[in-house]
Amino acid sequence: MPTQYAAFLNRLSCDVANGTNRPTIRAAGFAREANDVLKWQDRLLTNGDRYDLQPHSIEPQSRDPDYPARFEIEAIVKTPAP
Repeated sequence: MPTQYAAFLNRLSCDVANGTNRPTIRAAGFAREANDVLKWQDRLLTNGDRYDLQPHSIEPQSRDPDYPARFEIEAIVKTPAP
């Protein structure tokens, strides 16, 4: 996660593996700056052997001026090698 108070999640879901679908973590929230989200995504990518990262969007929003960047991200858990 970004540093304290840089972002917050308003939705987090974890889907278990089902048939051919791998476990998936989905998150959505708001950040003070788009760069805070990009840094978080970079940290997830350093664990590239564990996740396939699927960033969806970072969009401006006007509801909360302190957290103007709305984001969504999806991380698909890679299946460990046998």
